[in-house]
Amino acid sequence: MTFVPSRVTVAAARSFARHPWQLALSLLGIALGVAVVVAIDLASESARRALAIASDGIAGRATHRITGGPRGVPEQLYVDLRLAGSGMGPHRADSGGGLRLAGNRMDPGLLDPGGRLRLADLGIELAPVTETRVVTVAAPARTLTVLGLDPFAARALRGEESAAALLAPAVLTRLLTEPGAVVTTSDTARALGLAPGSTFRVRAGGRFAELSLAGVIEPRDPLEAGQLADLAIADVATGQELGGSPGWLDRIDVVLPGGAAGAEAGRRLEAHLPPGARLVDANERRRATARLTEAFELNLRMLGLLAVVVGAFLIFNTMTFSVVRRRWLIGMLRCLGVTRGRIFALVLAEAAAVGCAGALAGAGLGLVLAQGLVGLVVQSVNDHYFSVRVGEVHASAAAMGRAALAGVAVTLAAALVPAREATRIPPGAALARATLEAGARLGTRRLALAATGLAGAGCAILWLSERSVAWGFAGMLAVVAGAALLTPFLTLAVTALAAPAARGSGAGVFALAVRGVGANLSRYGVAIAALMIAVASAIGVGTMVHSFRATVGDWLDDTLKADVYVGAPGGAGDRAVGGATIAALRAIPGVAELSLGRRARVESGGGPVEVVALEMAGPGYRAFRFVEGDPGEAWPRFDRGDAVLVSEPLAWHRRIGPGDRVTLLTAAGPVPYPVAGVYRDYASDQGEILMSRRGYVAAWGDPTVTGVGVYLAPGADAGAVAAAVRAALPPSSAFVVRSNRSIREASLAVFDRTFAITAVLRALAMAVAFVGVLGALTAIQLERAREVGVLRALGLGRAQLFAHVEIQTAVMGAIAGAVAAPTGLAMAWVLVEVINRRSFGWRIDLSIDPAVLVQAVAVAMAAALIAGVWPALRMGRADPAQALRGD
Repeated sequence: MTFVPSRVTVAAARSFARHPWQLALSLLGIALGVAVVVAIDLASESARRALAIASDGIAGRATHRITGGPRGVPEQLYVDLRLAGSGMGPHRADSGGGLRLAGNRMDPGLLDPGGRLRLADLGIELAPVTETRVVTVAAPARTLTVLGLDPFAARALRGEESAAALLAPAVLTRLLTEPGAVVTTSDTARALGLAPGSTFRVRAGGRFAELSLAGVIEPRDPLEAGQLADLAIADVATGQELGGSPGWLDRIDVVLPGGAAGAEAGRRLEAHLPPGARLVDANERRRATARLTEAFELNLRMLGLLAVVVGAFLIFNTMTFSVVRRRWLIGMLRCLGVTRGRIFALVLAEAAAVGCAGALAGAGLGLVLAQGLVGLVVQSVNDHYFSVRVGEVHASAAAMGRAALAGVAVTLAAALVPAREATRIPPGAALARATLEAGARLGTRRLALAATGLAGAGCAILWLSERSVAWGFAGMLAVVAGAALLTPFLTLAVTALAAPAARGSGAGVFALAVRGVGANLSRYGVAIAALMIAVASAIGVGTMVHSFRATVGDWLDDTLKADVYVGAPGGAGDRAVGGATIAALRAIPGVAELSLGRRARVESGGGPVEVVALEMAGPGYRAFRFVEGDPGEAWPRFDRGDAVLVSEPLAWHRRIGPGDRVTLLTAAGPVPYPVAGVYRDYASDQGEILMSRRGYVAAWGDPTVTGVGVYLAPGADAGAVAAAVRAALPPSSAFVVRSNRSIREASLAVFDRTFAITAVLRALAMAVAFVGVLGALTAIQLERAREVGVLRALGLGRAQLFAHVEIQTAVMGAIAGAVAAPTGLAMAWVLVEVINRRSFGWRIDLSIDPAVLVQAVAVAMAAALIAGVWPALRMGRADPAQALRGD
């Protein structure tokens, strides 16, 4: 009977066509789940791509960089290399630490017999670079990166278009002779409302500066436009003035030839650089920058997958209903000779069709959703890592394909059990509804055992997976899946216990509704489980965010010991607070003590690291809470400059602690510093090193102070002192004076912006669950048409029938909320103690907010009640005679 499979397929298609709303809800559920994953993937990838393009624009064609200490490298180093490389003979650097070609400093293999450096022969190209971030003062406020370059070296490292724009006679003259002259792209100039010759004011670190537009670059294609966006190019001298670093370069860009020759030339050059300089692979620096956001993006993706998991329960619900609705047809087909394998393949084919359609719809919806999410992702990246601008969402086929395949795979996995149930329908017999529900009730025991095993496996994964974030999420999902499998058993137990009380209440509709939930376990159990997962996710993520915020708030209270702080806006810039200003601050009446600070990025044995140099006031020592090490021993060593302290994230990522050593590249070369203690810190998930200012100055010869903490004397008027502090700053200064309270509020505002996206993800997961409950109730409405007809024929009015359905949905919401509360708290514990710890390295104090639990359970009840309105209205409009006609 070769015609049977096609007839079976047609019958299945007609069944779906008769119930389009059920099919639409199924498609919507999987589409929402896929859309969340696509949106997060595209938003994260767009931000990462924008970062990579911006990094390429800043780096140009450089393959390597010569970097130095916190102030960079002395410009004399570039002069020495250039003069020697051009054949002008030996040249001795000044005391700034430049390269000395005389006195056998340079490898003879790099010099010709006359003492000249053979850069050209080795294929090495060099260019000096300063890099300063500025913010335009006039609207629209925009962050620009000003690159100070040697225009004559631009062709080698910046490309023909940029070089042509810089070397145009009129532009070149202005760049070399006019203070503050810059060149930018035509797009950036239009965005700022500038034309060649225009001037505009910027804030560079701790002071204001005036820039003028000397010319524009016309990008040759969209890629180059992206690379040069928000980039301004100036002469090196202008860049040094903006950065407040005369005589210093941020780096020297290097182009080495490829292959073994380039590796050998780089090795020789690096071996003979001054002790405080190092040759660094530019690609490695790009990769290190990209790695900053990896943990952040992984957490977003894993949270987004929860929506897909909820969608899987919806698909399971839909396919189970499809099988149950056609059990008579399947029984007849079995009588006609259709094998179990063909029935199994039919159900899976239906699931694949639904999955493909839902995945395609979800991919398109995800592209739209990504437009909104990308702003939240970029805001978080800008707040915590670096400034990046995303002009549009990059629609990656790979990202959309991954999410679509995940949606189809989840759909097929969810359909396996219904497909297996379909094969168990015997020929010539149709399973009665009572038989089906009896089997479902018996199956809850097996599910409870499976739930116990799955939760146990999840706990084992969490215990054994050590530092893996992905396996941590896998363990958490196993625990949540175990709770979901346990939900039908708990539903049956709750309704069994509640039924006697419902009968005793005298409210017949209430008793009938409570019994109906347990009596239709095969339908309601899955919907309750899906709603439970969504509510548990809201509780888990909400509790984690609440705990994190409370912990950060306590940390800010401990850390912000000074009464008034002076520094660059947002902590940006290396502009120094002058010695005269510091002396004036000390002389202000009511000022008891000052703490002086300097934040710098230096090279270390494990890559670049933030170093915070502090000359602390007495109360400042109490701002640090040790998690490892003895403060009584650590602080004296710190003050002497004999040891450093490391923040908790750095200690976690680099696996170091008290007694270990961290190697820093100082002006004298690499120096291993003993670690005396580990302290709590939430300012950076990459971590930092705290050292005394005395030790910092000794290591790098840099006395710069970029931040000052002002401690008031007892009884001093904080407002009057703050006003005096502002008056003591130079008129051209852009430093801001802030109270510890304003800094705390601003920090928590950044925190709230960071976690705004988690609220969106929770809402989307709840939307998927809402669709699941609606789908389950719609299925029940279709399946119980005759039962509803009987109830209407026995005198049950439309209002009573509506109340009957709403009571059932309220019971569903209550059960989902009750199971979700402990499940969500378990998720919160995993997110706090495992996921965040492994992702970022910091410890969070778990804090349970009863309001989060109450709100989540209330949302579950509300979602269930709202989802029941439409099915209840449809049941009320059903014609009793039509419903009973088949009996």
